[in-house]
Amino acid sequence: MWPHANIGIAVPTGVVAVDVDGPEGVLALEAGGYSLPETATVETGRGHHYLYRTTERLGPKTAVLAKVDLRGLGSYLVAPPSLHLSGRRYRWLREPAEGLAWVPAWVGELVGGSREPDGHAPSIPELIVEGQRNTTLTSLAGSMRRRGAS
Repeated sequence: MWPHANIGIAVPTGVVAVDVDGPEGVLALEAGGYSLPETATVETGRGHHYLYRTTERLGPKTAVLAKVDLRGLGSYLVAPPSLHLSGRRYRWLREPAEGLAWVPAWVGELVGGSREPDGHAPSIPELIVEGQRNTTLTSLAGSMRRRGAS
């Protein structure tokens, strides 16, 4: 019906994607000392999606680092051969058939920081830092939703 539509794939259980956008995302990984093991990889319009196996429920979570997001259970990925607004096509650099590595431990550590050890959400900042409005408000809305808010 829509032959030129892009392809979206729901992230399945047991998989998490590290979405790195451009040189800024690469620099943020390097600055934090974080490495990404070789795994199934998609070249996107702005960067790369690195797909990993996981036994934990990880993501989705935006801005775990500058220009680095997680796409996990409950989110989706744009898949090859979709066409990005930049005019570049998504393409596999390493296909899933070649294997998915296990997610690096640092990914879970960054995501695990979203709740206090007692299971309560972290305190709400009095002032949201410039550039973090959408991420902060989305996190607060998700926290409210998990507690039963409609």
